[in-house]
Amino acid sequence: MPEPLEALIRRGSVQMLFGVLLLLMGWVGWTLTDLTRQVAAQSVRISILEGRVVQLTGRIDNLRWEGRR
Repeated sequence: MPEPLEALIRRGSVQMLFGVLLLLMGWVGWTLTDLTRQVAAQSVRISILEGRVVQLTGRIDNLRWEGRR
């Protein structure tokens, strides 16, 4: 009788190990997804800012160029 009980305990511990492993993998995936979303949002913000800076410098260059005429 102790043999099946030990087998059940082993099987349960293996299943619990796989469950913890899956939970850990899910958490890592969720964290990476969240980080990539944050990085993407920052890069979009940076590109918008760069576009505005380019527009501003273009306007300034045009003003200077027109002033030199």
